[in-house]
Amino acid sequence: MKDIIIYTWLTAAAASGGSSPFWMGANQYGLFPEGQFSTVALVGAKLPYNEENTIQWHAGAAVAGNLSSQSDIFADECYAGLRWKKISLDAGLWRQHQRYLADRPSLGSLSLTGGNFIMSGNARPMPGYSLDIAPFAVPGTRKIVWLFGRYGDYRTIDARFAKNALVHNTLIGGRIDIGERLKLTGSLELWSQWGGDSGYKLGDVNLKNYLKIITFSSGGDDSSAGAQESRLGNHIGLKSFQLSYRFDTWTLNLQQDSPFEDKSGLYFQNFPDGNWTVHVQRHNRRDWITDALVEFQYTRSQSGEAHDRPATPEEKAAQDPSDPYYGKIILGGDDNYFNHEDYRSGWTHYGRVNGTPLFLFDPSLIMTGSYVVGNCPVWNNRLVALHAACSGYLLKDERYPYKLMLTGTRNWGTYDHPFEPVNQIYTGFTGEVDGVLRFARITYGLFADFGDVSGNHIGAQVGLRFSFFKK
Repeated sequence: MKDIIIYTWLTAAAASGGSSPFWMGANQYGLFPEGQFSTVALVGAKLPYNEENTIQWHAGAAVAGNLSSQSDIFADECYAGLRWKKISLDAGLWRQHQRYLADRPSLGSLSLTGGNFIMSGNARPMPGYSLDIAPFAVPGTRKIVWLFGRYGDYRTIDARFAKNALVHNTLIGGRIDIGERLKLTGSLELWSQWGGDSGYKLGDVNLKNYLKIITFSSGGDDSSAGAQESRLGNHIGLKSFQLSYRFDTWTLNLQQDSPFEDKSGLYFQNFPDGNWTVHVQRHNRRDWITDALVEFQYTRSQSGEAHDRPATPEEKAAQDPSDPYYGKIILGGDDNYFNHEDYRSGWTHYGRVNGTPLFLFDPSLIMTGSYVVGNCPVWNNRLVALHAACSGYLLKDERYPYKLMLTGTRNWGTYDHPFEPVNQIYTGFTGEVDGVLRFARITYGLFADFGDVSGNHIGAQVGLRFSFFKK
């Protein structure tokens, strides 16, 4: 019988300024409310894969709750999965994987985006299934060329404008191993919202429309005019490129994530929008600094200010009147990341943005039925950010792991609702103390925000994290 891992986390937090600081709740899978005071509890158990078996299985479940002005009890995870060689199938509710974790994974990722611009771990997970193919060597390439992929479907279960909207996910990727030290990786990922009930035409949930979603086809008579002109559903894509080089005593990781919401972004018309990462990982895992990361995030381009413009009489005369874009010249701009005219709750789940947490939003607009200038949930998706983080062990002692995060942003709102550029700074220092109690670690955090976007906030949290194995 394999070990069951049982874990509990109890933590209390307090903040000034009427709201919690940014890094207290960002990329925490929606565990922490944004109130001034909160107490959070998480209780769970999981059975890891048994590596000795040919067909392996794993499972897990966790319940979370918080006491605050937004008190709530909810399922954090509830999943089961099978794995055979390079193929795995998971179903249920589980947290999406994050990259660039601190040496103590319970401290979370050092990255602004958790290593994925459009699925960062900032919001609660959606229930569904995922079929994954781990990297496998292409025959005849002497283990130089590797391929991997993912195919899954999910469902939103929160209160939103398009109730019970479905979400499809596809990822294809490849890796080239140049010797034992250098690895080059690239992937193309797509998340697509479709179906749902809003009182507007969103397309029926049937096999015909599902095929349109996975082939990026336009909608039919059961969809909106916009979907019939372009594509059914709301598509959010990501092009990701990574380079890893292993030196004798440390490893260098470079990554560039480029988001897209239509053809203009897919064909790099929105360059240099995206997240640019430099990560250094030391092979000595017991030192003051074991990992260091610097990121630059830029989203001001969005392929230009306007999506289209009226055609001149000469241009209109040369167009086909049956073309859905008749009378327009498509420029491809105003991508308006994470907002959508049909799916007006945007790319959010349970009141948090699924992707980069630097995109701020107004929860009061999650359920709005109108879509006008300045009336979109994500009201700040044009920004420039510089982020630095490190993790390691205080006093070079493995009993005292820590993580330090420093983020500075300059913000312009959106193209439809711009404002004069304003600055904001987010800071966070978190850590753990081992050995004080049996089976338990003390957790702590200190946070401070300064600026004219989210305001000034200072906060702290302290808690206990228990974990033990049971046969």
